[in-house]
Amino acid sequence: MRLKYMRKLPCSIGKECITVLRDCALKKELCTGNIVHAHLLQLGLLDNRSHVANSLIDVYAKCGDLLQASRLFQSLPYRDVVSWTALIQGFVRHGHSQEALRCYQKMQDEGLSPNALTLSYTLRACARMRAADKGQEIHDVITKQGLLKSNIVLGNQLVDMYAKCGALKKAHHVLLELPARDIVSWSALITGYADWGHGQEALSCLADMQQEGLSPDAVTFTSILAVCGSIGELGMGKYIHTEIARRDLLPNHPALGNSLVDMYAKCGHLITAEQVFKGLPVPGTIAWSALISGYVQHGQADKALDCYKQMECKGLFPNAVTFASVLKACGCVGAAEIGGQVHEVILKEGLLANDYVLGSALVDMYTKCSCLSKAHQVLEQLPAQNVFSWNALMAGYAHQGRSDDVLYCFKQMQSKGISPDAVTFSTLLNICSHNGLVEEGQMFFGIMSSKFSIEPSTEHYTCMVDLLGRSGHLDTAVTLIKKMPAANHSVIWSALLGACQKWDDVHVGKWAFEHAIQVDKYDDTAYIVMIKIYTGAGLDTEAERVKAMRAEARHEKAQRHCVC
Repeated sequence: MRLKYMRKLPCSIGKECITVLRDCALKKELCTGNIVHAHLLQLGLLDNRSHVANSLIDVYAKCGDLLQASRLFQSLPYRDVVSWTALIQGFVRHGHSQEALRCYQKMQDEGLSPNALTLSYTLRACARMRAADKGQEIHDVITKQGLLKSNIVLGNQLVDMYAKCGALKKAHHVLLELPARDIVSWSALITGYADWGHGQEALSCLADMQQEGLSPDAVTFTSILAVCGSIGELGMGKYIHTEIARRDLLPNHPALGNSLVDMYAKCGHLITAEQVFKGLPVPGTIAWSALISGYVQHGQADKALDCYKQMECKGLFPNAVTFASVLKACGCVGAAEIGGQVHEVILKEGLLANDYVLGSALVDMYTKCSCLSKAHQVLEQLPAQNVFSWNALMAGYAHQGRSDDVLYCFKQMQSKGISPDAVTFSTLLNICSHNGLVEEGQMFFGIMSSKFSIEPSTEHYTCMVDLLGRSGHLDTAVTLIKKMPAANHSVIWSALLGACQKWDDVHVGKWAFEHAIQVDKYDDTAYIVMIKIYTGAGLDTEAERVKAMRAEARHEKAQRHCVC
């Protein structure tokens, strides 16, 4: 191969030499490119011939030798837009998006205007970096140059960039403004909606796309299947499955098989997921992971662990998603030994370096297996800690009633610069409630909004009502409820009624009962507790009245559910 190139290399620079270098770039022939480069240097044929140097930069960039590409680029006495674009393209292709954006900025600083190819690759870098502001700058340049009128590729990449950055309204607006839309345009938007959890909007886009006479391709189907799994849209998922089979897409698009397994597993149709899985020519790690995750999600942890063992026996190496699901399964069934083995593999492969999910999954697994010391040790050693890993440990301590350890964890996470979230405060308020820590609970409830800007949810208010009620501060609990934005949740009134029963408070109990049955007339627990409160206070007539109300409510509820 190299000799063929050398024979083709002319002694003078011409189109044939450029063709040779383009061939090197296309076929990723780095060694041949090096030989050509050396030969050109020997002949002194690179001086003042930027078009040849640009072709060499392109060879190095496409082959991944970005250091050599940069050196050659820096050595050029004059760099044009082609030089810059070759380098930017190389950085983007090989995952160095930040460097690509720096190059683009330097090119502009030198007063050069980007061409369509420069803009195309810079948009890709923006998408990967989720740099929507920079993407908007590129958009402005594209608009100024009038490129959207004739370049559908740039239009599609704008949609994709905004979608990947989560600017979905902007992405949708750009798509609707395109002079021509194709399957790539719509798929980019649908994928964006799917990735950012807007399933219904993704399905709506699919319908709009089909109304324009466009038929979904494998990429579109993959995104829609992900949506169907996330929102439990089994009917649409089955329809997509039928379309995939009708068009015989699986042989050439194995990723669709993985998506089908994942969709059926997430929708709880595990038997169908198994059937699709068994029908795959060679199920890979992604398909196995989807099945394992489905088993865990739907309470079949033992099956998940069996599946994991089968996967290992077939010589397939799990990915981070697999390990996270297996660890969750271990926590569900208390399989600390298997979890420990998985932990060893994760450490051996160095998977914890930048993976918050796996670290949190390990802590959660050990806490659920009641190995709290080990869980704490693992958390302290994590290279990447986050609020989820601390929440998992705090929940484990709270489950065992270890309030001091929960409060210590709260201090530790703050000292490490990790801000608590709503789940953190749910755990704190619960442990305070069950241990009678009234002052601490009131302090936590206060700082969650004043210091951390977290609006209390119904769960937080319920914890506080329970805490105050358990400790006999019923008037304070009533005051708190009256300050709530909306107290139309049965759990709030159940907590207060329970406290009134404990402290024999008929007055507050009656008030709570009246509100409880306004929220849910058929809340049987509210009637039972109120009857006990009246009976305990010797108010038998009132107790009988509530019994009659209960009987009437139960009869009415039965009538409503009666199938005629």
